[in-house]
Amino acid sequence: MATSPAYWNKTFYTLFTKYVWRRSRAMQIERWKAVIAWIPSGSKVVELAAGTGSFYLEMLKDHINDYSAVEINRRFVKYLQKQGINTIQSDIRKDPIPSCDVLIMIAAFYHFKQMDGAMLNKLLHAARQRVIIVEPISPDLKCCSWRDLIRGALANIGEGPVYTRYTEEELRKAFLSCSNIEFSQPLPGNEYLFVLSGKNPRIR
Repeated sequence: MATSPAYWNKTFYTLFTKYVWRRSRAMQIERWKAVIAWIPSGSKVVELAAGTGSFYLEMLKDHINDYSAVEINRRFVKYLQKQGINTIQSDIRKDPIPSCDVLIMIAAFYHFKQMDGAMLNKLLHAARQRVIIVEPISPDLKCCSWRDLIRGALANIGEGPVYTRYTEEELRKAFLSCSNIEFSQPLPGNEYLFVLSGKNPRIR
């Protein structure tokens, strides 16, 4: 199935994130600072569903030296590689996740809601220290609302429109069933930050 226009290029993706999540620049910066606060300097970091790499390019690269992006969209993979970023094209639903110290996923976990237990365990076992997840908190989109129909269609990365979202309670329950929550915090723009303890004991 074809992806929505939101995933065709960087410009469309930027417009998509502003429209769907209604996220201002100030909100974006605050979110990124909240994530960086949990990444020790010198960490090996992997970002899943990295999109166009704005988090790394605009803020994270000055904080760490070892970063890899994982992205399913081949257009974004080519863009990231042109920016000099070590990038892996991968479908994490079936492909292995690279081992790292800190694993990050921002505004993408809802794509795996139907398999969140298995996916969460996969993320946790890839991380030696912690998994950082930032997720929009909202009710499921309504198929009777034309605005929600557009939002759901725009969120299609190839699996069809996505209308399901998480509440804070659902996320907390899912995370506690698999890991220890080190920290959680509401963020502007109806998002929530969760920091989970990793399960990978291997030494570098």
